[in-house]
Amino acid sequence: MKHLVVDHQVKDYTSWRKEFDKDDETRKKFNVRIENILRDKNDKNHITVVAGISDYEAAQKFINSPELKMTMEKAGVIGQPQIQLCEDC
Repeated sequence: MKHLVVDHQVKDYTSWRKEFDKDDETRKKFNVRIENILRDKNDKNHITVVAGISDYEAAQKFINSPELKMTMEKAGVIGQPQIQLCEDC
């Protein structure tokens, strides 16, 4: 199984979550399936999203898409997200 892991800081989790939930069509377009959303125990605005992906090429297109950039801006992502492409071992 292949995964996309995005770790980022947001201004406000509730605002971020509203924008995140609205962006389901973009994720479907790139075959990105959300598996888990994690919040840091001590900082509720530090979010990690784990998604299943079909292939690395489609995931890279998603990562570089203007749709994702726009959603992150609207959602209040602070700084540069840490993005990893991973696989089960």
